Amino acid sequence: MDRSKGFLLLQGATKQLRETLGQSGVFVMASWDQKDDENGRRKYNLKLSDWTGTVNATFSLDELRAYSQDRYPWHRLWGDLLLNRSRRQLAELSSGNMLVRE
Repeated sequence: MDRSKGFLLLQGATKQLRETLGQSGVFVMASWDQKDDENGRRKYNLKLSDWTGTVNATFSLDELRAYSQDRYPWHRLWGDLLLNRSRRQLAELSSGNMLVRE
């Protein structure tokens, strides 16, 4: 698959991710990078981060193509980031050091 098709798949995945995050997306940084695995196959890594931490997922082009109509991976990643956020906020509440975020 040429790079332009890969780019189109990444654009579609990013659009789905934005739709999944909704208005909460303004608090989340998303970035893609790419590298070849040990067999020379192109892999794309998505990193989501906010003030509480970072979550990652790696996809092949075939996986991105398969997920082009499915929001599961985006919901899973968003859920992982929210879980990190909840754990951090709970720890801060438990310690009495809750930071106020606006």
